This record gives sequence, C-alpha cells and structure tokens, in this order.
Amino acid sequence: MKTADLRHMKKDELHGELSRLERHLFDLRAQAVTEKLADPTQLGKTRREIARVLTIMREHEISSRPATAAPVERAPASKPAAVKAKKPAATSAKNEPTQAKPAKTKKTKAATK
Repeated sequence: MKTADLRHMKKDELHGELSRLERHLFDLRAQAVTEKLADPTQLGKTRREIARVLTIMREHEISSRPATAAPVERAPASKPAAVKAKKPAATSAKNEPTQAKPAKTKKTKAATK
C-alpha cells in the first residue's frame, strides 16, 4: 500500500492494517522455518510496510496534539566545573613491584599417597 493511501486512512483503519501486516509477517516467518517461502524478500518488505504504518500512526498522533502557547526556553548549558588534578601518591611499600611468586603445582592422586 502506498504512503499517500495510508495517510488518508483513519486511526481504526491503520490499526487494522497494522494487525493484518503483523499476521502476514508471522505467516511468512512460519513459512521460512518450514522452507516453503517462495520469495524471501517478502520478510523485509513486510517489515518495512509495518514501519511505514507505525510512522503514519505517529504522524497522526503528533498532528492531533494541541500546539503549546509558547515554546519552552531552555537555559544555556553551563560549563562543567574544572576537574582538579590528582596529587601523586606518596611512594610506599605498597606501590613497589613485588617479586614473582613460584608457580603452584597441581597435586595428583599419586603424589598424595
């Protein structure tokens, strides 16, 4: 269905078209699973058609809202506070590299007997 035709539809008709397309997409997915889908591009086309209907529904929703009396003015964005530089930590035993520890060996049943 063309976009111009969708724009002239009423809200109830758009909901009906949406449910029809979702059912069609479900059927196509079932056919794809059973490997009986003749045209695999129908999946993408149907998804796009659903997106088109949802977009038109959203356009109708936005256009039906009453316009606000005055636009809301936003305050100018404030600059973030300066980040203080961290002082280097005092050198202590914790910061010094440790010596490598010997690797642990795995105990076997034979070694424990």
